[in-house]
Amino acid sequence: MMKKTILLAILAIAAFIPSFAQEADKPESKSNTVLFEERGNSLIERTFYDIGAIPGVEFQCIAIKNVQDGSMVGALRVITHTYNITLKEGEEFIGTIDSDEMDAFIKALEYMNEVANTKEATDIIIEYEFRSRDDVRFCLFSTRKKNWELVVKPVLYRRNSSCYLKASKLPEIIELTKKAKAQLDEALGGQQ
Repeated sequence: MMKKTILLAILAIAAFIPSFAQEADKPESKSNTVLFEERGNSLIERTFYDIGAIPGVEFQCIAIKNVQDGSMVGALRVITHTYNITLKEGEEFIGTIDSDEMDAFIKALEYMNEVANTKEATDIIIEYEFRSRDDVRFCLFSTRKKNWELVVKPVLYRRNSSCYLKASKLPEIIELTKKAKAQLDEALGGQQ
């Protein structure tokens, strides 16, 4: 009886071990663009616009049109890459910031840039974070070394999707974001 109990306990534990080793599953997106794109029973057209890049992060716009009814949505796609030396392959991570979130995103970036340029970082860690509906995160934080840094996280369910940048990259990111907003406004023609 004791052997049977021990064997059952070992089997139960072994059954759960693989689930602990895996990364978290991709959560459901709340992005209007992603939800629009995932709707069934429709023909959609995707148009991609390359906006630009800074080391580690690419910016691209996507306009999606339902060909049948003419409705459109769009978003800024934030893309990071990682390379797995063991597997000898790269991985791409993409998150979206919907077109109707762009004004708030730009204001958040401008505020972060102002903080990084006017507020002295201390050894107390402070964070400022923008989060999109799709869970793309841009976070300005102070470090123990008393400087400001930025982390870009296009997806949260994968730790290695993050890209760490100097806060001095914020003006470039703001310009790319403004360029993306203008591109989306033109592509969508007022539809959001």
